Amino acid sequence: MKLHTINEEHFIIERINEFIRKQYSQLRNRKEIFKLPNKDSSVILLVSGGLDSILLWAYLILKYKLHVYPLYIASNLQSKQSIAQLESLFFYSDIYNKKYPKYHHDPYIVQHNWLFSFSNFKKRDKYSTHDLPLLVNNISHDDYYNSYALGVSGTPSRWFVYSYYGYEYALKLRYLSHITVNDIIFGVLAEDQEFLSESSLATLKSINLSLCLTLQDFKWRVYGANDKSIDFYLSKKDLLLFARSASINAKYTRSCGNNTSIHCGECPSCYARIKAYQTLKIPDPTIYLNKEKFRTNISQKFKTIILQYLRYTLSSLAKIKTFIMSKKIQSNTLIMIKSNIYAYETNKEFYIYNKNKGYIEELNESGSYLWKLIQENKKISMVELSNKLNKKYNISSKQSQQDTVAFLVNYANLGYLQFEK
Repeated sequence: MKLHTINEEHFIIERINEFIRKQYSQLRNRKEIFKLPNKDSSVILLVSGGLDSILLWAYLILKYKLHVYPLYIASNLQSKQSIAQLESLFFYSDIYNKKYPKYHHDPYIVQHNWLFSFSNFKKRDKYSTHDLPLLVNNISHDDYYNSYALGVSGTPSRWFVYSYYGYEYALKLRYLSHITVNDIIFGVLAEDQEFLSESSLATLKSINLSLCLTLQDFKWRVYGANDKSIDFYLSKKDLLLFARSASINAKYTRSCGNNTSIHCGECPSCYARIKAYQTLKIPDPTIYLNKEKFRTNISQKFKTIILQYLRYTLSSLAKIKTFIMSKKIQSNTLIMIKSNIYAYETNKEFYIYNKNKGYIEELNESGSYLWKLIQENKKISMVELSNKLNKKYNISSKQSQQDTVAFLVNYANLGYLQFEK
């Protein structure tokens, strides 16, 4: 082993420092952090087998004439979900190979074993109270269920991991195949950030900067189809319209987030897919589990009548349950918060968390006020709550009593409150 002299070490250190100064200079002089590559350039596209990434693959080829190198990262290649995704991936790979032989390249598969994943939790009540900041900062309103849902992915750190796998794949292409790649594209669309904070433009740019700083190499670009500044801003509807114009049948793409062999038709990913087709008013060729399970030969008109009857019956049962519960609440009824119920307050919002059932609810101003009164007093009567609400908001006694009873009945039915005579 050769030992460097002091002068040699000084020379090496100076060379390293000079290299770093040049790289920082490149970053300062880079007018556009995100810029789509030129025609015939090569890019790495992170794919899942879903509608977004599969159609984005063809979009990059047809619109920008790019050599696309798909990268698929799986944690469990034996799961039903992974198998369905891989079937989709190879099905469309064969199609694109025939349609676009110049720019098509076979998918590269990587298996990654996560040390931890929320997806492994079979019961949501395993979240501890220490998770409240994580849960609150990652909840979003789910239009499909008309409720608040946990918007954190099974592995919240996955975007960082995926970017470094993209970098390693780029090195493999460079040194083994003499192909230069500096662009790592995520299959992220414009509307994704509405329910996943990891898919925001700010997140992707921060990952891009982190990658460049870690490598001390500022040629790298990490982005998705959610950047208006470079005119690379696409929604599911945009891609479906593109698929129709390019004669690509999206039926066999895999969007479902559940571990089933076909689309469940109920998860947020399936809902977004269904909604995109409905908005465009074009037939949805996807096979959904819930639709297949309950498909019958009865007429559509008869189906509608049955659905209306079921909705009416369920609504009536809910009203009856609420009525019975409200009659149990007298002026002297004591109100208590059940065990394993926790409250969490941010600057603007107030949330309650049912650890037993995994529910998260956001309370409005008056609801937050009532909850804090119950929490502070441990036990408090309905009439005390009503009177305090009356004074706080200067409303009539009748209105304050109605509002208090409605609040108590609702959160008792949801499992947050209990009563004692």
